[in-house]
Amino acid sequence: MRGAAKWLATAAVALTAAAGAAPTASADTEPNDGITQVEGPLGGGVTYAGGITTANDSDWYFVYVQPQTQLDISLTTPGESPCNYYDASRLTLRTSDGGSIASTVAARNETSHIRYTTPAALTRYLLQLDADCTGGSYRFRLDPATAVVSGPGLPAPLPAPEPNESAGQAYGPLSGGTPYAGTIDTQNDVDWFWFYSAGPYAYDLTLTGVGGGCSDDVDARLYADGSSSSIDGLSAYPNTVSHLVRTAPGFARYLIEVTGCQGAAYRVQLDPGTAIALAPPAPPPAPPAAVPAPKPKPKPKASKRCRTARAGQVRWSRAIAKSRRQLRRVSTRSARRKLKRKLAAQQRTLRRASDRVTIYCR
Repeated sequence: MRGAAKWLATAAVALTAAAGAAPTASADTEPNDGITQVEGPLGGGVTYAGGITTANDSDWYFVYVQPQTQLDISLTTPGESPCNYYDASRLTLRTSDGGSIASTVAARNETSHIRYTTPAALTRYLLQLDADCTGGSYRFRLDPATAVVSGPGLPAPLPAPEPNESAGQAYGPLSGGTPYAGTIDTQNDVDWFWFYSAGPYAYDLTLTGVGGGCSDDVDARLYADGSSSSIDGLSAYPNTVSHLVRTAPGFARYLIEVTGCQGAAYRVQLDPGTAIALAPPAPPPAPPAAVPAPKPKPKPKASKRCRTARAGQVRWSRAIAKSRRQLRRVSTRSARRKLKRKLAAQQRTLRRASDRVTIYCR
């Protein structure tokens, strides 16, 4: 604020204090000339004063408002403003993406209003203040005071370093929730970025047109790693924000190509931070090594006594079987008695051989 505008702010503070009204807060801290330089967050129930210092000056502010609240924004043009009587100052209420919601103008020594019922969600709004001429001044106020709440300020952007003219020179990996600022420096300049998706989550790629050396839009295109065909794209004009919401199938690497006219400034950002990774996931742990099945223990070699005992057992078993076959063939009584005595002796010998097997072959 310069010269007369500063004097007006000082005088306003003195007058309102004397009248017991809400104090006037000094606002309009330059630079606040666009959507990426917004001043705030503002408070409720306070009169803010500012001024337009150049022909192309435009002052931007932001505020957080409670959901489902009847917000009253009043705009006053002081009588000392040198601008056109009927539309000396203008206030435009915008969404956080820069879209226009409503606007009003105020003639000198008059107050106009924007009355707006906020939707059912805590929302950040933008206020754009303009004057009809250089040196014009304005005052505005948000009521009721309880409708306006505190909130975070704008995070400072990180500059995108050059060179990043191709997919092979892309800057990254980008962090989630962090704005990155870049500029199209030459007529054939192209800026490339890359990032990792953390998994099968939805992410929001935002592109903000800052303005700069041209009034055209900036464009961004999204590519899968290794592909020459873009997945999707978006464009943003100065002081607007565009969104591209997609769901990644899983962890993957993506590239962003930004183009525009020479001098165009922009910002890119990925949200939420949980959907963006900074490194590939750790490889899964190796499966445990297979435990080989124990080899069967070889049977101990039989001792000589054991082998002899088993051989005797087999020999006498065969002898008994032979004697039984002979017994079935003989018919005389004396021969049968003789074979029976022989068979009984063989059976006794077999039992002794079996006992030796039991003893020696344990």
